[in-house]
Amino acid sequence: MLNEEGWFVTAAHILEIVEKLMRECDAVKKVAIDRAAIESNSALEIKEKRKAIGKLLYPPKTSTEECSVWWGKQQSARLVTAEAYVAADLAIGRLEPFNPATIKSFPVFKDPSKPCPNGTSL
Repeated sequence: MLNEEGWFVTAAHILEIVEKLMRECDAVKKVAIDRAAIESNSALEIKEKRKAIGKLLYPPKTSTEECSVWWGKQQSARLVTAEAYVAADLAIGRLEPFNPATIKSFPVFKDPSKPCPNGTSL
């Protein structure tokens, strides 16, 4: 965690995995909803229902069906803003709601207006 506003830093590949899982879950849920709508449509004959169900865009069988992301101790916290810099495997994001009381201390960054030689710890 970077500050009391809920900003954090992590590895970009973590956000990529979360995004992939969410896309897969959304695709699986959409097919289930679409299939249920077709099956409950009394205006369609059985043959028409089978044909319509067969045309649905099914995700691969290896797709994740359910997932849950917990961003720390606060189970209600949700990722509201994120930006990944894949080349550096670095990402930043912000959680809401965020309770700063759950963090003992936040990092203190050096003054960027002062010279900072290469290799200096930030």
